[in-house]
Amino acid sequence: MANALSLDEKFDSITKDFRSIESIFQMLKPAICALLEKGIKVLIITLGSYGVFLCSTEGLDFMNQALNRRTASSSSKQLYELVNKNRLANQFLHSIKTRPESSLHAYHFPSLPASVVSLTGAGDCLVGGILASICAGMDVMQSTAVGIAVAKAAVEAESNVPTKDSLKTVRDEAVNILAAAKPLVFN
Repeated sequence: MANALSLDEKFDSITKDFRSIESIFQMLKPAICALLEKGIKVLIITLGSYGVFLCSTEGLDFMNQALNRRTASSSSKQLYELVNKNRLANQFLHSIKTRPESSLHAYHFPSLPASVVSLTGAGDCLVGGILASICAGMDVMQSTAVGIAVAKAAVEAESNVPTKDSLKTVRDEAVNILAAAKPLVFN
């Protein structure tokens, strides 16, 4: 995407030679900055079994506010209430609010261990979980954690879309993801 939007600069693909999440981030940072400078508000970069980077120039207020407080269905309302009532989820959001303010924000959301059956449908479930959560009234960070939890369920299912997971399971896993998420330095 960064190469398509940048006429002047070409960005290299990520290599498998990395030692940490921070080193992956450093490899991708020039392309991330290029995309954010072009006006993209929120950038979600999937890293497979390494999780997700969530990046934005909009600041913590934007990242922590729900984009749409309307709830579409009773199940989305239930998930919204389950995630928002959890102290660990709120504790993470409070801890990142106390960081020094900068113009660029990046966070790493880890994946959870999974018994992989098939990778088919995982990306679609990630996006679907994020969008459904935003529509249910969750903020971008909570929605990203829910998306990752739904993607985990997808890789463990025999079908492309998981059919067995309960809202409580998704909530518990989303809370664990939020608890393990961490801000990245965007020097």
